[in-house]
Amino acid sequence: MSGKYKSFDVTLLINPHAKSRYNNCVNLIKAENSAYPKTLLLFHGTSSTNPKAIYEGYYENFDVAHSKQGLWGRGVYFACNAFYSCNGYAYKSNNNTYSILVAEVAVGNYCDYQKNTDSSLIHAPNLPGDPHRRYDSVSGITQGTRVFIIYNSNQAYSKYLITYTV
Repeated sequence: MSGKYKSFDVTLLINPHAKSRYNNCVNLIKAENSAYPKTLLLFHGTSSTNPKAIYEGYYENFDVAHSKQGLWGRGVYFACNAFYSCNGYAYKSNNNTYSILVAEVAVGNYCDYQKNTDSSLIHAPNLPGDPHRRYDSVSGITQGTRVFIIYNSNQAYSKYLITYTV
């Protein structure tokens, strides 16, 4: 993404079914960790998938089954930096109009890989010394940006759609 914006729009997204599934997931993480999980507002680029298919999804919001293999395995990736999501991951609809999502993500107790990667992950690793419990998510740094990866589709909820024209 380069150049100046010709237009910029932020839309609040409301999907009661997805929000309910997200809240149930947050409550489950809370029960497992005996504390309210850490939640963050993070950016998500959908590449060639129209964001509408995600934020209007009745059964799934961010569907891990549609995720591609990445640096930290097959999960749904979210970035702390909007530029990262816009640069190569934004959905292009037409006339140089692009979209990304802002999601509330229950990252909870996450495993921080820093710059180390593990593309074989299909879920977060086990907690140290506890083979029966896992981290809630994974985090790492790529291209100078901290990213978080979830492996449970209900761990994130689309809150805003950012649409911009360059």
